[in-house]
Amino acid sequence: METHALSARLRAFWGRLSAPQRRLCALAAIMLLAVLARAPFFGWPLIPDEGVYAYTAHWWRQGHTLYSSELWMDRPQAIFWAYRLGMALLGGSTPALRFWGALWVAATAPLLYLIGRRHLSERAALLGALVYVLYSAAAQFEGFTANAEHFMLLPASAAVYLVQRRRPGWAGLLLGLAVMLKPSAVGTGLLALALLWRDGAPRRAYAALLGAAALAPLGSLAHGLYTVGWADYSFAVFGSRLYIDRAWPLGLALGQLLLVSPALAPLLAAGLLGQRYAPRQGVRLVTLWALTALPGMALGGGWYRHYFLQLVPPLALLAGASLDGLHVVAGAGPRLAGRRRAAWALLAALLLTTGQYLLVSPQRGAERLFKKPLVTQAGAVAAYLQAHTDPDDAIYVAYEGAHICHLAGRRSASPYLFELHVSHLPGVYEELLALLRDRRPAYVVTTLWRGPLSDPDERLTLTLNQNYDLVETIDLVEIYQRRTRDDPLGHP
Repeated sequence: METHALSARLRAFWGRLSAPQRRLCALAAIMLLAVLARAPFFGWPLIPDEGVYAYTAHWWRQGHTLYSSELWMDRPQAIFWAYRLGMALLGGSTPALRFWGALWVAATAPLLYLIGRRHLSERAALLGALVYVLYSAAAQFEGFTANAEHFMLLPASAAVYLVQRRRPGWAGLLLGLAVMLKPSAVGTGLLALALLWRDGAPRRAYAALLGAAALAPLGSLAHGLYTVGWADYSFAVFGSRLYIDRAWPLGLALGQLLLVSPALAPLLAAGLLGQRYAPRQGVRLVTLWALTALPGMALGGGWYRHYFLQLVPPLALLAGASLDGLHVVAGAGPRLAGRRRAAWALLAALLLTTGQYLLVSPQRGAERLFKKPLVTQAGAVAAYLQAHTDPDDAIYVAYEGAHICHLAGRRSASPYLFELHVSHLPGVYEELLALLRDRRPAYVVTTLWRGPLSDPDERLTLTLNQNYDLVETIDLVEIYQRRTRDDPLGHP
């Protein structure tokens, strides 16, 4: 009885609201759902990308120079500013970082609604925003993490909306910010140019878009020139990528596509199923949006699974249009039943893909999803290092351990925080060997198995064993302590 009474009161309250008030309530509920859908993953282990952003943001704030031998990364400054802001407001813990990322997703949902409302229907726009906040949290996309895609999609979506509102200057300004958050946002730039061309915009609109879009990159360049100079800045942000040779990029793309397909396929199917009932103009927009996202995704080269998050906004809007447009011409009853079946199918697909990870512990779920000991054991390793080192001690994690350094609150002895940088950039591997020979890190962390890419001639293993002692093993992770003296025979 109490449940029925509550339901009746809610229906009565809803009936008293005006149409704009209902829209605001629906959007507020969708934004809240964006956070709630990610809340179960707030306790999952931090991943290397999040760790790099948090580590760099923290030590940059502490006065270390970005793009120098103190603190090196190949990303523009904007993502580190976004992390600095979040860490200043909420702190640097894993739940705080994940919550901060969820807020950016929540803020993106109303923008997708505004885009969808212009080209689809009111209901389709709301359904598209709802599908977006749910599917962008899918574990197969690493969507619950605070990765750069979530930060980039907020200004990128705003730019798409503003260019349609014939505000090319403001659209360009946000587009430039999006590119600085994640360079793959250049795909959104292609979309903006295509929309201007479609609408027959005058040349001054193109000039306003491109001129405003250049402001954020110029600000990034000015900061780099002021702090480290052109050579170091340009090598970090542009030149270093020329040294990274990825074998079989098509194979990488297909492999990652296979990993994300359990979440991507239902979303794509929902968009294709019944899309013929959606307005042609809306279908063309979201199709163009998805297609222009692909060149941006290709810029990274690795086709990592979180790259595919850039396809979720347009596909979600198309799915919303399909849910709204699915009908049987005979009458309202079958039309409603068709929508319900499609909605339940989408929800079931999400529960089968991401929901399975809610049934296990964060540790076990991370083991299934990432299969990386340095990720799954990061908390335990960081706790050990924190307990056995002083705050001023430097440590080194071979080769992607910025998240461990961040959790432990310790500096990395090497500024290169990704394996790609160690294995491809000239001189970095030799610098690492010299660092170990000099015993500069108090502790070195590595996995039990080291592949040919990361230790091509086994000199890392040899140098490590000559200068460090194995003191702890956590699962497949080994922790070495700096040897303070040589053995009696004079061997190091």
